[in-house]
Amino acid sequence: MRPVTWIVGITYLFFMVMTFVAPAFTRDFSAKEGPLEHVQHMLLVAGIGAWVVAAFRAAKGRGSAVAIACLLTFVLGEELNWGEVLGITAVSDPLRRAIGRTNLHNFGRGLSYHLFALPLLALFGAGFFAHFAPKRSSSGWLGAWRTAFGDLIPTRDQTLAAGLVGVCTVVLGLAMSAWESELDEVKETVVYGLLIAVAMERREERRALVIKAPRASAA
Repeated sequence: MRPVTWIVGITYLFFMVMTFVAPAFTRDFSAKEGPLEHVQHMLLVAGIGAWVVAAFRAAKGRGSAVAIACLLTFVLGEELNWGEVLGITAVSDPLRRAIGRTNLHNFGRGLSYHLFALPLLALFGAGFFAHFAPKRSSSGWLGAWRTAFGDLIPTRDQTLAAGLVGVCTVVLGLAMSAWESELDEVKETVVYGLLIAVAMERREERRALVIKAPRASAA
């Protein structure tokens, strides 16, 4: 494993240790509107900035970078219950009157929450095909999918880290069902940090990746 994957693995290991060593503290730290959620707010702000900068710096994939920046802005609004957490109710009050709550990701018994994962699956899915099936993903709809992210395709390390998040979400969710809500907070924190890493990654490796596969297929 490379640095980002190690960081993700150590984060989950540390969380598991803390559930045994200091369960009360861990629950309070990971509680709704607790310290960990405030860390997420800061990560989301940093992520929005990182993806806006990435949109300006990227030679290809600017539209996708802008889309992810917009997604993170929307997620930040959701995390803040559209201002209610900060005592600003200009948006949250009309939303509550319309749907009975101040966010959309818990609407429909929480099913809408999973829609936020689709853009991330698209991003890291492009990374998966680019690194683990480069010839197959150099043409057709897979090629178009991959090209849409251009210079912003996650590196191999970042793609593996995203896969580790998925594995930990499923395995720990089953093994530690009593900690489901806290695991969700850890997952969100890790994902936001991972998205910042993708936006800030040096472009050389990814440019070489995007250019190399079409040449190989042409040969």
